[in-house]
Amino acid sequence: MNVINTAYDYKNDKFANLLGIEITEAGNGMAKGQLALKPHCKNALGTAHGGVMFALLDVVAACAAFRDNQVRVVEFSHINYIKIPPRETTLHAEVRLHQTFYHDTRETYVGNITDDEETLICSIEIFAKIISTNLESKVDAGRR
Repeated sequence: MNVINTAYDYKNDKFANLLGIEITEAGNGMAKGQLALKPHCKNALGTAHGGVMFALLDVVAACAAFRDNQVRVVEFSHINYIKIPPRETTLHAEVRLHQTFYHDTRETYVGNITDDEETLICSIEIFAKIISTNLESKVDAGRR
């Protein structure tokens, strides 16, 4: 059984729910998730929309980053689209903390998406900034 230990309230993320993103594992600076490619996730060519793949990685990264009662936000990210996934597949994403630097105020995360055959579809590098050490107040304020 996989453990989901994240302070990010992904079950209340309306956009993630709209797309159908499911978190399958999270904890200790890493997270995994998946998304079945349904018609609303495809572009005009019938393949996975690039924005959907980015959104999957973004939600999984949030689950990896929200820990230790600290709020982190993305400063910038870089995604590499490597291969078009099969039209009928589930996208599997994994994101991990890679490095902490600048006096523990910045972090990098690396991640990727694979298909059902474990073929690499895309990769991402995310640079995040720690903006607060009071996660509860930020989350509560966002719900108002």
